[in-house]
Amino acid sequence: TEIAPMMTAVLIATTPRAELEPLGTGGHSAISVAPALHAALLRSLSPEHAALLAEPVLNARHDEIDWYAEVPAPPVPLPTLDAPARSAALEALNRLGGEIRGLAETLTASRDEGDRFLGELLRFALTVPDDRHVLVAAGRPVLVGWGHRAAGPRQPDPLIIGTRLFSRSLEGGQRTAIAPPPVPILSELPRPRRASLWWAALALACLLWLVPLWLLSRALAAPPVCAVAPSAIVLARRLHLVEATGAGLAAQLGVLRSGPQCHPPSPGNPAPSGSTPRGPLPGGARQ
Repeated sequence: TEIAPMMTAVLIATTPRAELEPLGTGGHSAISVAPALHAALLRSLSPEHAALLAEPVLNARHDEIDWYAEVPAPPVPLPTLDAPARSAALEALNRLGGEIRGLAETLTASRDEGDRFLGELLRFALTVPDDRHVLVAAGRPVLVGWGHRAAGPRQPDPLIIGTRLFSRSLEGGQRTAIAPPPVPILSELPRPRRASLWWAALALACLLWLVPLWLLSRALAAPPVCAVAPSAIVLARRLHLVEATGAGLAAQLGVLRSGPQCHPPSPGNPAPSGSTPRGPLPGGARQ
């Protein structure tokens, strides 16, 4: 039994980042989750499906993206093939792309948020700027520049793999691209709906109207009333009565102290009854 030789991923294309616009959702581009997409294709489909997407490697020094793939022969762009080879490559491309798109639809219908997010990015991964980004190696299609559209104004619509990609007139050799549905660009943020703006404005107006009313009601509210126990009131009255009585006694004591001083008679010379003590007369005279 022959063993297929191991293939090593080689550089098959380089795309300038300035010429492409990344596609994605939720702030993530499709190529930023390339390992997760590759793992999902291996797990749910086959290595053949996973090999359709070349591996992107960012070359920050030159502002480019290098694309690697395991290919049995040097790949060539799809438009350079002759009609029979091109037809066979398109058949394989649409078969693989259709099955990958079916997986993306299944994931986006999942209840799991992570699966839905992965499904949306997988759909964006099936978009290439044009047919020059479809390479063919020994009859096997490989996508480079996937998850991007051409940058700048007046660019042709991107091609979406897994749909009727495009048809080519054998007589005239002219490509007729089938317009794909609009593809959101990562750099464009979703715009809020006009109805949402009206509801937000109405909510803000109600808030600005209610806040002053609440502040006014707080200002006009009656001050809190302090409740005092009856025993405390009785104690306060008694204390006031004691203070008043003490003040009266103090006043009477002051009056007594300010009146005439009375001295008791000496023991040897008692004063006669009803007489008033007197001092010595002038000149030593006696009474």
